[in-house]
Amino acid sequence: MLDHLCIRIPFDASHISCDDDGKYTFVDFDIHNFDIPLAARSVHRNEDETISANALFHPYESLATHFTGMAVKVFFDSMYEPYVEIKASPAKLLQGHNVFGSDNIEQGAMEMIGYLQQAYPVMTSMLAIQSATVAHIDVTYSAKLKDQNTAQKVLDFLGRVSNGQTRLSQKRYDTSVYWGGQTSRLINHKCYLKHDEFMAQFEDYKKRALKNDKSAQRVLSVMSDQNLINWTVGLVRFESRMKKRWLERNNIPTNL
Repeated sequence: MLDHLCIRIPFDASHISCDDDGKYTFVDFDIHNFDIPLAARSVHRNEDETISANALFHPYESLATHFTGMAVKVFFDSMYEPYVEIKASPAKLLQGHNVFGSDNIEQGAMEMIGYLQQAYPVMTSMLAIQSATVAHIDVTYSAKLKDQNTAQKVLDFLGRVSNGQTRLSQKRYDTSVYWGGQTSRLINHKCYLKHDEFMAQFEDYKKRALKNDKSAQRVLSVMSDQNLINWTVGLVRFESRMKKRWLERNNIPTNL
């Protein structure tokens, strides 16, 4: 199952200019016209008592979807070619849960780009969608054991396993095990008990639904399915996040 996808979409070259110093700027376009929420790294008061904000940036925001949110951020630092990054779990966007789901990257990616277009149509029209790249992709598969007790024993055993350069991480919780460096620019592996994660998320959505969060209410309706809950019992989840550098080293195309 494709559990998480991070896509970077550059702006079309017709909207970008690069000067002799290698600095990028938008051509005849003001960043404020994107209608994105902006923050500033520097704010000061002028002599005329007006306030000026410098070093503007777009903090990550969560776009509303039918189910769970999608993270989006516009990068327009002058030293790098501007691009938009979107991140989400395609399974959650499409069905409201990620207990199981599809391996179809196209289906998930088009759903994500569709939500971006709905939220920011002007900005999306300026993007070079055909040049979008995959920054990371999470691939997940599960082993179904007879109960939670057996699943916990398997996880405890895996917490003592290393293989070659794939070493156990110092990061460890009662219901999850990690391998590799937390800041690795190549790949991360983890194994965890899906039932524990599912129930923790279930309780969180209950609280949000009580506050009249319509999206949370829709997710809660899906997660309340007793058959779905039962399937998570004894489910040991194996997950790997493969990043762009790892994909390139293994001759896997990163163009979306």
